Amino acid sequence: MFYISRPEETIVDKIKSGNTPIHPSIRPHLNDSLENWKKTFGTGNKNLMINGDFQVWQRRGQGETFTPTSDSGYAADRWKFANGTVTYDSSLQAIKHVSTGNDPYFLYAIEDYGNEWTGKDFCFSFYVKCNDDQSMNELQYVTIGNVSYYHRQPMTDGDTKHLFEIPSDIPGFTRYFCTGNFNSAHTNYHRIVIELRPGLGNVTYLKDVQMEFGKFPSPFMRRSYGEELALCQRYLVSYEPRSNFTSPVSFAHFGNGTFRTTTFAYMGIHLPVAMRHGVSPTIELGGAGLYTDGWFGGGVHNITSIVFQGIIHNIVTLQCFATIPSGSIYRPTSFGVSPGQHLRIRAEIV
Repeated sequence: MFYISRPEETIVDKIKSGNTPIHPSIRPHLNDSLENWKKTFGTGNKNLMINGDFQVWQRRGQGETFTPTSDSGYAADRWKFANGTVTYDSSLQAIKHVSTGNDPYFLYAIEDYGNEWTGKDFCFSFYVKCNDDQSMNELQYVTIGNVSYYHRQPMTDGDTKHLFEIPSDIPGFTRYFCTGNFNSAHTNYHRIVIELRPGLGNVTYLKDVQMEFGKFPSPFMRRSYGEELALCQRYLVSYEPRSNFTSPVSFAHFGNGTFRTTTFAYMGIHLPVAMRHGVSPTIELGGAGLYTDGWFGGGVHNITSIVFQGIIHNIVTLQCFATIPSGSIYRPTSFGVSPGQHLRIRAEIV
């Protein structure tokens, strides 16, 4: 007895069969060679963006409400916004923007050092839900590029310069994508701006944002929280405890150092990852102040300011200013923050 097996049907076979809904712009490529298909559609395995699913919120946490004047305009890691308030909707696993005025937007900066992407096709995609329906009434444009060169694409169906709607596998959301070509006229990064329609109270939900090589979107690539956090920490490392500590511990430790005089100390911090290369990080203090704890009776003292001194690989040196007793000079000192305070080391692109 002989058994004749049928070869496994490929994605292209399914598309050619007509049983899979596709956008008309894809059909001209159905007979392309595998190599050309990969060039057009990309490999579908790598999201060039970090925190596209808004998992990581080092600034104050997911449960907070953010305004443009707080946290330098950032909310979720890597994402800035304007003219509205931002929160995270855990039930939808999406970021929620409520407009408060003109020109609201989401902004993301993506690195491209050495013009490595010049000439390559990109596909930018995202899921959106506006005012509790699937319409695009609250979205206007997607801008990709920088000040001197960009694609500004109206949020309407049309030719390859415009956004296309594709079937969504997430109830209540619509997935849109746009395509373009990376140009060399940039300064080591590309700006991605999703512009929202002005109007008080307009609500926009955004999730699963992806940038990939190729001309058409692949399924969203979701990383683990640990991997996403490590990628985010290239641009921001934040020490800000969100719960009280059990006595006698009064703060969360982040570094060690020694006071050289009664007014300042040098402190070293081993960062979890190396931060963005060639950039002097910005040091940001928040809350009532930082504290030092002399291990041999030095006590606890407010730190009034911190100055960046240098960074080698993932070790940053800071100069900390505080007033301490003369008997605490040259004693090993622990540095930390209490709940409600923070120390942020920032190397953001914008």
